[in-house]
Amino acid sequence: MKIKSFTYEFLNLNNLNDWLEVANESSHSWHSINDNNILKKHNSINTIRLIIYDSKNPIAIFGGSIQRKNIFYNFLNINYLFCNYEGLIIKENKLNLSSQIYFYLNEKIFNNLLRKEYKIDTIKYYATPNNISLAYNYNNIKCYYKKKIRNDLLIIKKNQKFLESKKYNLRREIKKGLKNLQYENIKILKNKNEIDINKILILQSEFIKDKKLQNFNYDKNFFTERLNSDFYSFNVIEHNNEYVFLNINSMYDKFITNHYMIQNSYSKKNFFAKAMYYNLVNELNNDQVYILGIENDNKSVDWFKKQMSNSKIEYYIYDFYLSLKSLIILISKLSIFVTIKKLKFYK
Repeated sequence: MKIKSFTYEFLNLNNLNDWLEVANESSHSWHSINDNNILKKHNSINTIRLIIYDSKNPIAIFGGSIQRKNIFYNFLNINYLFCNYEGLIIKENKLNLSSQIYFYLNEKIFNNLLRKEYKIDTIKYYATPNNISLAYNYNNIKCYYKKKIRNDLLIIKKNQKFLESKKYNLRREIKKGLKNLQYENIKILKNKNEIDINKILILQSEFIKDKKLQNFNYDKNFFTERLNSDFYSFNVIEHNNEYVFLNINSMYDKFITNHYMIQNSYSKKNFFAKAMYYNLVNELNNDQVYILGIENDNKSVDWFKKQMSNSKIEYYIYDFYLSLKSLIILISKLSIFVTIKKLKFYK
C-alpha cells in the first residue's frame, strides 16, 4: 500500500485545538484525551502525544506514556509504551481512511519514531471501553508478535432490585452504613468548592500507613487537577471536621469510572464505603454504567468490588512486541514457566 501524504506533529500549545477537534469528533475517545488540564502537561519526557494530519487537516491522534521495567534481576531493561485509554483515536468522519492510517502508523510512527528514536520494545494497549476500531484493525498492526488477553471490565448497571440480589452479609453492611451516615456529626461533601485538599492528604497518609499501599501516594497537584476538571466528581465524608472517606469518579459519556478511593478505620468500621457505593448505584441513569475496574487486576478490583458488580463488559488488553529483545524475553519467560510447571509435576 502506498503511504498517503499524512504527517504528524507532537502535541503543543499551538496545535492543542487540533488535538481536541479529533477527540471531540470521535465516539472512541476518553476523558483523559479531552481534558485541557491534563493535556497542557504535554511536554513530559515520559509522554508521547501525536496529531496525524491529512494535508493540514487533523484526522487522528496517538498517545501513551513511557515506562522502563527491569527484567531478570535488572540485567535487562524493557521500554514499554502504555496506552491507557489513549492509543490511536480516529476522527469519526475519517474512519474510511483507517486502513491507510494504520499503515502510516506502522511505517512512520511504530517503525521510525517508537522503535528507533524512543527504543520502545513493547506497546501495552488498554483500549477505551467504547473503542471498537482497534479490535477491527487489530491485524493491521505490524510487529514481531501480538497478544490479545481477555480481562473483562466489572461494572454496575442500574437495577431496582440491586440490594436484594446481593448476599446477606453485603446487604447487612450496606444497610448499616446507610444508617450510620445519619449520625449528627457526619457530613457528606460533594461540592468541589468545599473540598479541602490538605485534609485529603492527611487521610491519604493514614490510609497508606494502614494498608501499606504506596501506589496511593499522590501529591497535591493530583487532587488539584481533578478538582479543576469537569470530568471528575468528589464524594467526601467528614467526621468531626476530619475526612474519613474519599471517592473520586471519572465521568465520560455514559461511563462513570471508579478512579480513586481511600478511607480510615472509622469509615471502615461503620461501612461508609459500602453505603456510598450503593448510593452511587441508585443515582445511575438507565443508560449509564459504573466501571469498577478490570476483573483480574488485584490493584483495581478487590473482593468488595467483585461483590458489588452485577455485570461485565467484554474487554481485551493488547500487547504488541516491537523489538526482537522483547520477543526473546517473552519466549524465555514462557520457557522458564513451563520448566517450573514440569518440575512441580515430577515432585
